[in-house]
Parts: sequence; structure tokens; C-alpha cells
Amino acid sequence: MRIARILLGAALLFGALAANADEATVRRMMTEQIRGEGKIESVNKAPWEDLYEVVVRGNGRRKIAVFSDPNCPYCRQFETELELLDDISVHIFLYPVIKPQSVTQTNSVWCSKDRVKAWNDLILREIQPTAKPDCYTPIDRILALGRELGTNTTPTWFLQDGVRHKGVMPIAEVTRLMGFANPNR
Repeated sequence: MRIARILLGAALLFGALAANADEATVRRMMTEQIRGEGKIESVNKAPWEDLYEVVVRGNGRRKIAVFSDPNCPYCRQFETELELLDDISVHIFLYPVIKPQSVTQTNSVWCSKDRVKAWNDLILREIQPTAKPDCYTPIDRILALGRELGTNTTPTWFLQDGVRHKGVMPIAEVTRLMGFANPNR
């Protein structure tokens, strides 16, 4: 089964949906966001600040966290390749570091009614988000987390073992590192 992309920063790890939210509140808010397009399997508080992991479908037992900038062509390439894999949870940390426009685009994604669609449209299809970038966003906290983890380029990504990887890698190598026998294409 295919695991839905759960954007952290844009819907993978949805912590700052509401400051000081609890798991029940996050579950209710996510149910409204996905509008029947999937079943919420679990909601778990992540170890970072007020962030939550929301698993929407599949078991997603293999996990990857990606720090991604909307103006990073390598991020676009990497996320396009990740879309081809099954049984994976992809946590996207919106990390606007390439140019000032990245911050505005990231804020606009956060302020969108459907953050997942807004991010996927932006990173995968180059369709700019239309929401006004004037809502609360946790971008400063995500930037601080990225710096703390040594993220100085995009994409930077982490597997479950905590090892940091930078840039695009052939998807066969990524799947090998994740413990897949073969990539599902």
C-alpha cells in the first residue's frame, strides 16, 4: 500500500497546527484536512517541540525526514523519486534557505487550507501557492532544528538510524539504505 506524504512543516509532521495541541486535537484537525482521502492510523507527539507525526495510510514502517527548500531543483528531483516508493513515511521539513522568495512560498504553503496539496503543487509541479502568507508558522523553529542537526544544504535527509545524508542519491541506493529489497516503480 502507498503511504500518504505527511508533511512536517506542510503536513508530514503537523505539530504546530495549534500551539499546545494534544493528540486528539491534532487528529480532529487532520481529519478535517484529509476529508475522507485516507484513514488516520496514528497520531504521535514527535520529540521536536510541539510537532506531531500523523500516519495516514499503509504501515509506512520505513521512514525518511527531508529538509527541503521550494526553490531547490535537487529537492524536487528527490521528492519526485520518493513518490515512486511504497511502504514509506516521508516527513518533509520546509526549510526555506535558498533565497528570500523561499520564505514567502513556505509561509504561503503553511497558510493554505490544504498544506499537502499546496506543497506537492509547489515542489512537484511548480504551481505557486495562493494563500496569503500571514498566518502563524513554525518556520523559525524548523530552521533552528535544521541548524542543530547540521543541515546546511537541501535536500538533507535522515533515515531512521539518524544518519544524515545530503543531496540526491540514486533511488536504488536510498531504498538499499532503507532496507527495501528493490524499489517499487
